[in-house]
Amino acid sequence: MLKRNVDPITIEVVRNRLESIANAMQYTLLRSAVAVIVKEGEDCSCGIFKPNGETITQARACPIHLTTMRPGIGIITQEFPMEDMKPGDTFILNDPYHGGGHLPDILMAAPIFVEGKELPIAFAGALSHHEDVGGQEPGSMSANTTELYQEGLIIPPVPWTKEGKPVKTSFDFVRYNVRIPNTVLGDLEAQLAACLVGVRGFQEMAQNMGFNTVETSVDILFDQAEARMRAELSKLKDGVYEFEDWVDNKSRDLPRLPVKCRVEVKGNDIIVDFAGTAPQQKAPVNVNLAGAESGAHTTIKGMTDPNLPLNEGAVKPISVRAPEGSLFNPLRPAPLALRGQIAQRAYDVVQGALIQAVSPSEAVACPSSGNMVTSFSGQDDNGDIYGSTDLTTGGVGARADCDGLDHMEHGFTNVRTTPTEAWESRYPIRVRDHELRMDSGGPGKFRGGLGIRRSFEILSGPVRSCHRHDRSLSSSWGIFGGKPGARWRSYIERVDGTIEHLHSKEVIELQTGDVFVRETGGGGGYGDPLERDPELVVDDVLDRKVSVAAARADYGVVLSADGVSYDAAATNALRARMTVERGPVSWTYDFGDDGRR
Repeated sequence: MLKRNVDPITIEVVRNRLESIANAMQYTLLRSAVAVIVKEGEDCSCGIFKPNGETITQARACPIHLTTMRPGIGIITQEFPMEDMKPGDTFILNDPYHGGGHLPDILMAAPIFVEGKELPIAFAGALSHHEDVGGQEPGSMSANTTELYQEGLIIPPVPWTKEGKPVKTSFDFVRYNVRIPNTVLGDLEAQLAACLVGVRGFQEMAQNMGFNTVETSVDILFDQAEARMRAELSKLKDGVYEFEDWVDNKSRDLPRLPVKCRVEVKGNDIIVDFAGTAPQQKAPVNVNLAGAESGAHTTIKGMTDPNLPLNEGAVKPISVRAPEGSLFNPLRPAPLALRGQIAQRAYDVVQGALIQAVSPSEAVACPSSGNMVTSFSGQDDNGDIYGSTDLTTGGVGARADCDGLDHMEHGFTNVRTTPTEAWESRYPIRVRDHELRMDSGGPGKFRGGLGIRRSFEILSGPVRSCHRHDRSLSSSWGIFGGKPGARWRSYIERVDGTIEHLHSKEVIELQTGDVFVRETGGGGGYGDPLERDPELVVDDVLDRKVSVAAARADYGVVLSADGVSYDAAATNALRARMTVERGPVSWTYDFGDDGRR
């Protein structure tokens, strides 16, 4: 009844004010943070939630946090009766089996009170990755853990402030269990500031517009988002679509881990089932169900209506399942430190399945699949312990009408590569090079985006480093004739001249003069590379995106003697011969060494 009394303009005003509040929270956190991974890498998210955890709005930040923040808010209200909460209270948690994602991601939440209501009507939430929460290795992201307890401090829901005053026990418990307490506590203060911005913004909106109007508008916005998502889902072809990919295990000596999904589109509902995915591992390559849900939700939203509001209604038509005890729904105490690189594959396999449900013009090739995350810990010039993390990304998959973007975070993680200046001005580490990686983009009529080469020279060792990425043992697949992007790789140029090749997940020690070289993968290509405009291939060669050899071998383009044009007759003849030798394109996916399907 009341819903009819809120006009569309008011509803839009509420929607925009909510998004502005969430974004103001995000900007506050970014500008107040201490750690480089937050203030420069932007590995954090903020939002407003209902007391049961339903998302009212969320900043345009990290989609991987979209689903992992929801259960955390709900757990807090289960653990602490809302009738006992007061203005100025805040709570924190990081337990992946009790509302968290992985231990370095600490969620802070603050209840929001408005005049005339005795109980909190909403919560402001701020989640941030922290550079250290204790555990086996600096950075708390070791590739060698076998159980959660080795990964760091496990924080159940606990009070952080009471009526605006710090809870000393909680502060001290964190302070004495992390390696860099000033950084960690500083970032928690930034989260607190963000929560206070959210509380104040929501209270001002409720006071200005009336709480009943805001509450009703939120419910209508939920209904609108759900209706829009259902309308988009109804455009997909009904059916059951399956897909399989892999993630690297913790060692190259161990077999890859299969990730499978079954996507059922039925009218305006969609069910994602990860049955058949590998069982949980005694290694930090597990992801809790909330992380897998984030991958599925982000893919579906991106392939239907990317402009949907970031609220609970948008995900109501989506059901996500994974068997208990599997890689995507492990049981305590399976470790989860490296879950970001693994959750990415949930995104990939759902995208791969849904390509079968959309027209080729709407399909997108596989992105480079995550980012390369490397934590460094050593002593700075003052003898103080430092800890910092570099985020480096690859290329985006190509689509039916354009190349993939080079060196760009895609929609799932959405963090930033740390600027060179941030490293060199704060730590005894030099960024030796940062350049596009030639031939890393998957060949196609439209080329996959390129990855990069990014190298760090250690100026003062020893430095302990926790290193993780994926796709060193599998490829970002191309589609409809497009080829896969280059695989990820990393190695150390030791000061004595030797080369040490690394697996995608390792803990290493670096000495003064060592150079740590990291090369990210490219996105998959779209369409037959022999149909790519030769002029575009020449441009890529001149831009050092494609080598002369790859122009010939992958695209059938023969460059002229001057190197700035192509030989049309030779190119046509070579392409005709290559087409006959290969045969017509009869496959959808190209996995490179793993074959075609």
